[in-house]
Amino acid sequence: MKDHLLFIKERLAKITAKQKVGLALAFFLIFGLLIVIGSKKTREIERGQPVAVKEELPGGIFAPVLRFLGVNQPEKEPVALTLTPPLTPTPSFPSVMEKTLNYIQSQYRKDGFYDYYPDYERVCPPNKRKEECPFKGVQMFETTNAWTALAYLAAYKIEKKAEYLDYAKRDLDFLADYCQIDLKRCFWVLPQFAEAYEITGELRYLFFLKDVGEALLINSDPNPMLKNIEARELALISEVTGEKRFSDEAEKRFVEAKAITPTGQFYYSFSAVNGEKTSVYSNTCWNVLAGVQLYQKPDKERELERIESFLKTINIPQVFNAYTHPVGIQPCIESYFLLGTLRGKEFYRGKARELLSLFIDRFWAVDSVQPERGAVWYSQKKNRKETDPKVLTDNCYLVYLLSK
Repeated sequence: MKDHLLFIKERLAKITAKQKVGLALAFFLIFGLLIVIGSKKTREIERGQPVAVKEELPGGIFAPVLRFLGVNQPEKEPVALTLTPPLTPTPSFPSVMEKTLNYIQSQYRKDGFYDYYPDYERVCPPNKRKEECPFKGVQMFETTNAWTALAYLAAYKIEKKAEYLDYAKRDLDFLADYCQIDLKRCFWVLPQFAEAYEITGELRYLFFLKDVGEALLINSDPNPMLKNIEARELALISEVTGEKRFSDEAEKRFVEAKAITPTGQFYYSFSAVNGEKTSVYSNTCWNVLAGVQLYQKPDKERELERIESFLKTINIPQVFNAYTHPVGIQPCIESYFLLGTLRGKEFYRGKARELLSLFIDRFWAVDSVQPERGAVWYSQKKNRKETDPKVLTDNCYLVYLLSK
């Protein structure tokens, strides 16, 4: 080592002044090049790389969502998220579908409705205050019947078992009778009736869609998630009836919903190519789904392209762990399936299946704490607790997506 240092010292002593200047220039050139490369990488991340925020907050669908997602959540300091490898092998789609259907059927009640949350008596015993229980002590939501019917319709499309169609009709007919008392009760479950009409062709579902649609035209909820659902429903009714007034109102509500300051859970922020900062919230995917449903017509090609671009920009697979409960991500998965049908591109269907696999890996219960019978509400597997709820609507939506 000493001989090497002596050799280097002797060589440096023989370097001319001109050579020393050349070496200095070369050093500064290399140093400057490294700075430029580092700066370019930073700008690339700032332009298009989503930065996710971890934040756990419960969120179910519709009645429960109004209880938990109705307050603005403060934006936290962004932290990078990475996808963690599965703790257990991801179950196959058919296996998940079969077990979820069994779970849905197990929650059916004698009064014609469904329990929303399994093991409720154990989690919320009589000596516990209702405010400390899931959903403030409420165990049954009547509109859940629309979601169970959607799951049965999905299963029927795959297996053509008459019993699945019978179950779907039973649940929808029971709900329709309940909603006749006040049509507002069914304002946010109309896609399920549209699906039933498409599959069965039975006019009572069309008449129900039109009746509720008329009431919906003159009523709207200020919650951005529900307003997006209304926009999608009005677009669906317009497709079924051919009446433009429904699609006109759908577009109006879609624009209104985008302009509302989000009230749901904040997920993450990113900077688009134009440098504008955009935030993703728990109701963002509902806006995407409403837009895909609304802008299927040839004269709305530019609007649909904007939605496609937005889905590409928010890069859901890369930041999937930022989506902390099913209701925040499921509408985006459905949007990809819809785009696959509209565009005839396997790319979109492949992206939807990729997201479904990530969904199952994150939310499906396959460990010793939770029996393998449904997707949990919001917890990650590594943080799973025995009391984590498996709400029925999210699982019904999962079956529907698995059938696409």
